[in-house]
Amino acid sequence: MPNPQMASPKAADSAMKTELALKTIHNTYTFPDVSPRQTNLSESDCASIRLVIQDQLQAFKAGDAPRAFFYASPGIKRTYRSPAAFIAMVKESYPLVFKPKAVIFESPHNVLGIVTQTVILLTGEGQLVVASYLMEKEGTGDWKINGCLLAPAE
Repeated sequence: MPNPQMASPKAADSAMKTELALKTIHNTYTFPDVSPRQTNLSESDCASIRLVIQDQLQAFKAGDAPRAFFYASPGIKRTYRSPAAFIAMVKESYPLVFKPKAVIFESPHNVLGIVTQTVILLTGEGQLVVASYLMEKEGTGDWKINGCLLAPAE
């Protein structure tokens, strides 16, 4: 994991933009509290978070709306109500995550009490995008995706 004190000015600027976007979202929406256990993620939690995002990206690529919708948090499911509506929203609002050519996962971290997984995506057009996935741990122990913020990689 990169040392934040050694981060380039561009990386620091990107981190500040991500934090500002998360603060805006946090002030606009209500998110569940993150337990102390989730702020110190186990290797198993880190692997599970990565697998959830990888599986959803694969489902998008395969056009498998029910499988992609399965990984959405209950709040996202209440908002979109069906796999078809969810996929339509992703295609319209998040076309850059729909079929990336390559993905790079950073270590999950806690931003404002939200477990966040940063993923660098290489789009089909060769554009690099930073996707910050907001994760939610269910009572069953399963991780779900509770939102995604996109920013250009600089």
